[in-house]
Amino acid sequence: MLETPFKMKLFAHLTLLLATLFTLLHPTTAQDLNSLITQVENSLKQSGALSALEALFQDLKPQAEQLLAQAGEFTFFAPSNTALEKFQKKYPDLYANVTADPEWLLDVLKYHFLPGVAFDPSKAPAKSFPQTALNDDAVQVNVKGKDVTVKFDGGQAKVTESVTVAKGVVHVVDTVLTPPRALADVAKDAGLTSLIKAVQTAGLAKDAAGLTKFTLFAPTNRAFDRITTFAKSQNVAITPALLASILKFHIAPHHEYFSTDLPTDGKPVTVASALKGADLTVSVSKNVVSVSGAGTRSFKLPPGKVTKADILVKGGVVHVIDHVVLPDLKGAGAKARRSEVLERAEFGDGESAAAGGVRVSRAVWALGVVAAVVVMM
Repeated sequence: MLETPFKMKLFAHLTLLLATLFTLLHPTTAQDLNSLITQVENSLKQSGALSALEALFQDLKPQAEQLLAQAGEFTFFAPSNTALEKFQKKYPDLYANVTADPEWLLDVLKYHFLPGVAFDPSKAPAKSFPQTALNDDAVQVNVKGKDVTVKFDGGQAKVTESVTVAKGVVHVVDTVLTPPRALADVAKDAGLTSLIKAVQTAGLAKDAAGLTKFTLFAPTNRAFDRITTFAKSQNVAITPALLASILKFHIAPHHEYFSTDLPTDGKPVTVASALKGADLTVSVSKNVVSVSGAGTRSFKLPPGKVTKADILVKGGVVHVIDHVVLPDLKGAGAKARRSEVLERAEFGDGESAAAGGVRVSRAVWALGVVAAVVVMM
């Protein structure tokens, strides 16, 4: 629990932030400023419900001023005393690190801040993904009647009270919103170990870490198992370069496609992938979202069905799918040197394409089918 003197200090700094906010967005007299502070305090059911907030940002006044000055309209999800106490108790080390690092603390502040919009739940759709001031990383806001929840990488928060102020709105939340983690960390926690290994094998770990504004359709471990089984039946292996092409095909760059952006009328849409010249096809049937590619269809392989949507990560969003999807890789196979594509394509049981009597020409053709395979030696 936070000690009373600490709470009083935090409340004093909250008052300072509100004063800064009002001065920047609506310059006026001291009496008007006092009216705003009184309005916020009087509007909260529990007196001092935000008193544990502002001292955390006492050293960030210039940054906060700049943030507010650039925002125009704004929404601020303000963690209550209970939210901060819960966060400190659940993540004591993280709490200590965040509060000791001004840059990290500023990131946390930005992730609670929606610039350019005063979010009104009464006018909002049931689900939306507004961008925060933290590198445009999104939060998911769900509205069901009067209940409003904010989902993020670490869980979800409930809006307990809302106060309208000049050019904005403050929504008090019962949980601290933690900024989204890196893709690799989220994938690991989601159990997508085959995907992680594929990225490492293809030499794309650095590229994946640097992704911004992206959508990833992430195959499950079972999805990689299925395509690996098919590959073994064809006695075919692939090179890391070709694997990299397949992985890039699962990424839609420069745009975050959330579930709310997907088609609802059953008509397929094409989405440009990170693999140059190759488009993903996304369709919805009976509320099931499917993703496929030219290779998926030409070889009559199952599309990737989204089994878990809207996983928020740093710089983007991830949708988990149950099958690897393939572009048309016949061109890529034709360009590959035979020695790179098939030089005694060894599998776990020691069988090789040469030992199986499979001709190189057949292997190159079949390569398009199994290009997404991670050969797990």
